[in-house]
Amino acid sequence: MRNFIEILFSKTKGKNNAVIYKGVSYSYDKLYKDVIQYSLSIGGRVESNNGQKIGFMFDKSYNSLCILLAIMHSGNTYVPLNKKTPKNRLINILKNYGIENIISDENFIIEGVDIINLNDLKNSNNIICNYNNSERDYAYIIFTSGSTGLPKAVGISYFNLQCFLDSMKEVVDITEDDRVSFYADYFFDFSIAEIFLTIGNSACLVIPDDFEKRNPLKFVEENEITIWMSVPSYVNYCMELNKIKKYILNNIRITIFCGEGLPVQLARSWLNIVPNSKVYNAYGPTEATVFSTIYLFDLDIDYETYLLPIGTDLKNIKSKITLTDEKGIGELFLSGGQVFSGYLLDECINEWYGTGDIVYKDKNGNYNFVCRNDFQIKRNGYRIDINEIKSIIKNSLNNIELEVIDLDLDDVKKIIFIINNKIDVLIVKNIIDDKLESYMKPDNILVLDRFPLNQNGKLDYSSLKTIAKEILST
Repeated sequence: MRNFIEILFSKTKGKNNAVIYKGVSYSYDKLYKDVIQYSLSIGGRVESNNGQKIGFMFDKSYNSLCILLAIMHSGNTYVPLNKKTPKNRLINILKNYGIENIISDENFIIEGVDIINLNDLKNSNNIICNYNNSERDYAYIIFTSGSTGLPKAVGISYFNLQCFLDSMKEVVDITEDDRVSFYADYFFDFSIAEIFLTIGNSACLVIPDDFEKRNPLKFVEENEITIWMSVPSYVNYCMELNKIKKYILNNIRITIFCGEGLPVQLARSWLNIVPNSKVYNAYGPTEATVFSTIYLFDLDIDYETYLLPIGTDLKNIKSKITLTDEKGIGELFLSGGQVFSGYLLDECINEWYGTGDIVYKDKNGNYNFVCRNDFQIKRNGYRIDINEIKSIIKNSLNNIELEVIDLDLDDVKKIIFIINNKIDVLIVKNIIDDKLESYMKPDNILVLDRFPLNQNGKLDYSSLKTIAKEILST
């Protein structure tokens, strides 16, 4: 296989804007030139063309995007790391996964690791190199949480990545005239979609700085963004901003949500702000290269479920449901060109990857997400699906923010409801009495001003449980 990045750039239009950052536009010709410069510098610093895992520790900027692409161009594997990872945990990750080089815009010392500062690469002498990729080489490695305390390392090959790009071309029509928002952090695989769907279609990636992130709707308006990608919970933040100043963002023509379940009501509310947009609900584990299934929201359908369907398979995905119950509900398994070959340090997976997500197919052939298979609890002999409880309550109260957690307090399994302060607790209690079986009813109802989010903008369940324990222990 020829160099993946070379192939990618060969299909772009050199004079088109590739990136906009802090008001400065960079053409594809300029981006390519800078990527090659950094790639040659990396080649002179590390043992290249041998799939070295190179840690990448940056905030989003034009230069950091160049470094990301240069790592891949140089024949090495891009490994995004979180700057906020505690040092001892970071050292453990680097040691266990054999990461001996980190490129960063910060100076720090880790024994046995070559910390390469951005300025060192800028000042490095060029050498002539020619890097080719095998389609089975790792393009990037993303870490996901693991039960042992050491994150699982998901290696996505160039073959997987190309299959993903080919799949998306058949579903979403991104053109060279589009401007794509770039909100996801590098260590969240949603960023892979934002970056490579943009470059792969010769579109323009618009990177918000720290100030612009505070008001994403203003950022979208001023930069004439046409394609928005985010987790659904980020839109809740936008909705609050929209109460301060009303925005109608007519330029947005495509919205892609992923990373969490997408409530029907949230999709409807979003269209009040982006009336000209198609809204896609995408689903997929990191192990299957960003998105595996996708669904196009239809404003005219009267959905009977709280969450939108997650849709049907992308072109390079095969799927099946196993261990179904009498209602056809079971775990979703994935196979096909987008699915990884296995976790680093672990044995390769079989042909099928078990997602751990419980789903069913509706009458239209769309998958619908039910819950994680680890979001089921057993209390007093009853098997309880936490998401089932959430759906029952949310179908009765559209504007409620509700999370249901289980806690072991004094060796007793307890169910805790946590709601936002905009809802009268008495109303919630009345619905509980009216809608829930006795074994589903919560032991406590807690009220919070806001729910904790992690760095990817998703609900932080660990922090939520900690907060609940602290409140209940006082």
